[in-house]
Amino acid sequence: MKIKISDRQWRWIWLSFAGVTFGLSLWRILVSPHESDAVAYFTAGKAALTGSTPYIDQPTPFKYLPAVAYFFIPFSVLPFAAAEVSIFILSFAVTVTLYLWLIRRIGNALAFLIFATFARFHFYDFINVQINHWILGLILGFLFLRKKHPWVSAICLAIGASFKVTPLLLLLPLVLDKNWKEALRSCGVFALCLLLPLLTFGGWKVYADWFHLLETTTPWKVHEAPIIQNVQAMLYYWLNPLLSFEALTWTVRALFVAMVLVTLRFAKTQLASFSALLVLSVIFSPLAWKHHYLLLLPGYLLIVENTKQLKVPLIIGFFMAWFPSTVISYSRHIADRSYSTVFGALVEWWALIWNPGKAKKRG
Repeated sequence: MKIKISDRQWRWIWLSFAGVTFGLSLWRILVSPHESDAVAYFTAGKAALTGSTPYIDQPTPFKYLPAVAYFFIPFSVLPFAAAEVSIFILSFAVTVTLYLWLIRRIGNALAFLIFATFARFHFYDFINVQINHWILGLILGFLFLRKKHPWVSAICLAIGASFKVTPLLLLLPLVLDKNWKEALRSCGVFALCLLLPLLTFGGWKVYADWFHLLETTTPWKVHEAPIIQNVQAMLYYWLNPLLSFEALTWTVRALFVAMVLVTLRFAKTQLASFSALLVLSVIFSPLAWKHHYLLLLPGYLLIVENTKQLKVPLIIGFFMAWFPSTVISYSRHIADRSYSTVFGALVEWWALIWNPGKAKKRG
């Protein structure tokens, strides 16, 4: 017996989930005792207004490239509480726009499958007032505007790489396929993003401040922090004490390079290459928070679109989202230490490499 859901019923379903997500997220932001990432953005916006360095020692430091501080100037002129809520509302608006686009592209049912898989990552991002939704929107802009709007696509990639440098990995398929114009266009815009802050932040010293902040705040003992979901922490947890942490670190670096090369060699389309590299950029990141997993959404969309059966997307969703979400109600420690989130991401990477989809040629 098939369950048929009308368009009107789907509208009520989407409105219900959107309302609950918005309400719960806003409530957590307003009542949560921990400091959100909005503190870093607010401080950076103030610094961009005055020309002072955004890289100061505080509980939640600003770690993005200096050009990103410009985007927070409008928020920095508001009272902090209003700025915090405004950043969340903008992220929520980006998410609503994303799902409206997905509904038009693949229909309500498949769009809801994607939402069900990534809901926990959306929620983590919202309640921490993070901006991974902005980065996801920029990455999707790069991926799907390349043909019709090449300059807009290049700007999206360059700004996305200013937020997180790892999206520069997406230049590798362009170089491999000799798309020199597109690669140079993106590099040129990114270079502009690097040079522009020199005019307002006192020259190259701002980059010295950035490097110093990274050196003093980034070294985390990831194997001791269950909330960090990356390959290094997973392997250390399961292989300790067979390998020292230093030996494992070098092993993970070699594994990362090998998986990048496998991606470039075996992915059948550029879109599959881009999506698989995004997966690697998250699961090999030294600080792989759960909300960073939003960048796996383009690859999951590609798999959902190009598979005749939903077996693979359901397997990915089970390990990456639904299993840890269920276990966390009993034990957050077990949910994180299972590292099923990382395993689900690895399944997605594998599916992108060996499931070429409809397109048979790169480019």
